[in-house]
Amino acid sequence: MAKTCCFTGHRPQFFPWGNDTQDPRAQKLLKKLKSATETAISQGVDLFYCGGARGVDTWAANIIIQLKKENPNIRLIIAIPFAGFNADVAEKDYLDSLAGADQIIVTSQRTDEESYKIRDRYMVDNSDLVIAVYDERTGLRSGTYQAWKYAQKQKREIIQIRWLDLLR
Repeated sequence: MAKTCCFTGHRPQFFPWGNDTQDPRAQKLLKKLKSATETAISQGVDLFYCGGARGVDTWAANIIIQLKKENPNIRLIIAIPFAGFNADVAEKDYLDSLAGADQIIVTSQRTDEESYKIRDRYMVDNSDLVIAVYDERTGLRSGTYQAWKYAQKQKREIIQIRWLDLLR
């Protein structure tokens, strides 16, 4: 039986390297993210959800797009919180993640903060596994934190990447 996985993680401004994926610390995170994704595939996951935001969502989506070249059975769905979300973003990595998706879905008609929670709950509810780039030692109570807690409450299997360990 096919399995599904979603990602949750911060936008670039929460990381000390920002959106500079060439930074050695970012490279460590990307390596961990790719490894977690490969683990999910080895466990039978063939459908991935990403939230369509900059940062971890974009990085994860582009990893999946890369892995699809080796395994064309993998599918990527970008779940955006509302129509027009990030329409003004022109970064190549972000645009590549959208272009490489098998499907883009809109999870809410709302355009307020609640739309992000609706999107995150949709992805968790439709996933067997959650890959969370979240480190509770930061004390951040962001949308990533809320999605991570929701995944725990829903008793989803979680692969957690504690990114503070990568700063060393």
